[in-house]
Amino acid sequence: MSAYGLVASFGITTLIILQFLGYFLNVYDMASSLAVLSQAHTTSIKKLDPSYVNASGNMVYLRIRNEGPVDISSKQIKAADLFLIYFNGEGTRKMRRLGFGETPGWQIVDVKLGESAEVLDPMRLSPELEGVWNVGETIYVTVTLDEDVNSSLPVVAKFWVVTGN
Repeated sequence: MSAYGLVASFGITTLIILQFLGYFLNVYDMASSLAVLSQAHTTSIKKLDPSYVNASGNMVYLRIRNEGPVDISSKQIKAADLFLIYFNGEGTRKMRRLGFGETPGWQIVDVKLGESAEVLDPMRLSPELEGVWNVGETIYVTVTLDEDVNSSLPVVAKFWVVTGN
C-alpha cells in the first residue's frame, strides 16, 4: 500500500471513529436530558365536578371533593376557575366564569374530611386563604351572583384548577 493509501485509510478510519463517538455522545446527552425532563415538575389541569347543594336568591351553595391524586395549594385554588350554568329568575339560561374572592364570585366557607373538621394541613379561610386542600377533603363553596337563581331549575358547576402534576 502506498503512503497516500495509508494516509487515506487512516483519515477515513478516524472520521468513522469520530462519527461513532459523536453518535454515542449525542445519545448519552439525549438520555440524560430525557431523565431530567422526566423528573421535572409537570403541570396539569384538574377538572372537578362540584355537587350542587342548593340556591337561595343570588347565592348558590356547592361542595367540591378533592379526589386526588395530589393535594392542591391555596395559591392554586385562588387561581382556579369555577363555571356555573344556571337559570335566572326570568328562566333565561346563563353561564358564568367566576373567580375566587370576586363579586360576583365564589368563596370557601368550610373544609371537611368526611363529616369532621380537617386535621392535616388545615386551611385558614380568613382573612386570606392559606393552607392545603388535601386529597379526600371537601370544600364548601358559596357562589354570589349579581342576579337571582331559579332554584327549581337545574344548576351545573365545573371547577378547573392547575395543579403541580
